[in-house]
Amino acid sequence: MYGIIEPCCTLAVSDARFAVGTRSGERSPAGVAGACGPRETLRTSWRDTALPNQPTGTVTRGGIRRSLFCLLQNRVSSRLPQVQQMSGSRDCVRSCSDDKKVFCPMLYQHMVRPLLFWLTRHDAEIAHERVLSLLTALSYLPPLLWLLRQFWAVRDARLEREVFGVRFPNPLGLAAGFDKDGVALPAWVALGFGFVEVGTVTWHAQPGNPRPRVFRLPADRALINRMGFNNHGATALATRLQATLPLPIPIGISLGKSRQVPLEAAVADYCASLRALYAYGDYFAVNVSSPNTPGLRALQEREHLDLLLAALQQEVRTLAQERGELHPRPLLVKIAPDLSESAIVEALTVSADHGISGIIATNTTLSRDGLHTTSTETGGLSGQPLTARARQVVRFISRETGGQLPIIGVGGIAHADDAQRMFDAGASLVQVYTSFVYAGPGLVRTINRALCRAGL
Repeated sequence: MYGIIEPCCTLAVSDARFAVGTRSGERSPAGVAGACGPRETLRTSWRDTALPNQPTGTVTRGGIRRSLFCLLQNRVSSRLPQVQQMSGSRDCVRSCSDDKKVFCPMLYQHMVRPLLFWLTRHDAEIAHERVLSLLTALSYLPPLLWLLRQFWAVRDARLEREVFGVRFPNPLGLAAGFDKDGVALPAWVALGFGFVEVGTVTWHAQPGNPRPRVFRLPADRALINRMGFNNHGATALATRLQATLPLPIPIGISLGKSRQVPLEAAVADYCASLRALYAYGDYFAVNVSSPNTPGLRALQEREHLDLLLAALQQEVRTLAQERGELHPRPLLVKIAPDLSESAIVEALTVSADHGISGIIATNTTLSRDGLHTTSTETGGLSGQPLTARARQVVRFISRETGGQLPIIGVGGIAHADDAQRMFDAGASLVQVYTSFVYAGPGLVRTINRALCRAGL
């Protein structure tokens, strides 16, 4: 599986030329044989591209590029019979441009992801950090952001919608937890997301739970995490958003309870975060359902939830009045998939009593039902094992509210069909997280294009 990372040659740079030498006794990596020939043929093709008067064994940068394009094409073609065998760099480039829906997602899934997973096999969180660092760097490079938008973003009026008074360019968002501190927002826009939910953020900065705390279950296309709301705090996020906004997509902010704050002081803790961030969020999600902060899920109980939502609604009304806004910014409640139907009804009743604008369903689950992987790790499970339950909760909420309460559906949306089924169940918007890890950026384009074709 990881044969691609075993190099068949060593390269040394000298001015504009590359010296090529093979390692003795080394086997050829899987996928080299094909349109560009076996390893020996590939080595010959590099030499053949040398400029006149250059010594044998040196090649131009263009020759290296041509050969690498062919090597990548062979790697993907071995997985995709429908991709035609090609030779020469121009054909390879044309393949990626004309059929990016096939070639580039496969490039991620069969080359980038296996390499990234292997390099971070001892701590999956490192992969998350590396990807986020790359996207953060891209966020400061407008020309590259423009290129990403041309390649990945789907702009179509049929995708636009207004939900709880906020206009969304498309209904597919990035769920909370991926970009907790809002460091790569311009990159998410360029990748085609219709909105991004940052956080979960707490009033106090906190490191979260001890590492390792993220675990991949590839056979289930799932993750287990026990992050524990690691973030730099609400004040730091406010400073960053002030420097980043405005953006062409809505920004949601997920609010959580600081670990050091006891349950009885949770209301003041949430309100402090809301005050610091109110100017920068298009909507606010009240996260009372993470399984990784001790005691947090108790806030879903009627008595605690009633006090919390009453205080937060009063806070948004006051802040809106101070800012001269006609309407307070929307508050949503994020619930767990592990709640019983009676507990969900109770949460909906309290939400309705306080004029909550919507529900986010669902958070991660403590259940391990349906897993093919045996894991003893604690934490919340996300990904495909959650697909059916999340859709069931969304359908139940829609039925109980007569379809009048907006729902953001999240949990196990791994394909365009999953998104369409979530909309059919009653969701107004959808979010992805784990499937983005496994499918890569092509997932956003694939889902949005499918929604266009379906007229959703």
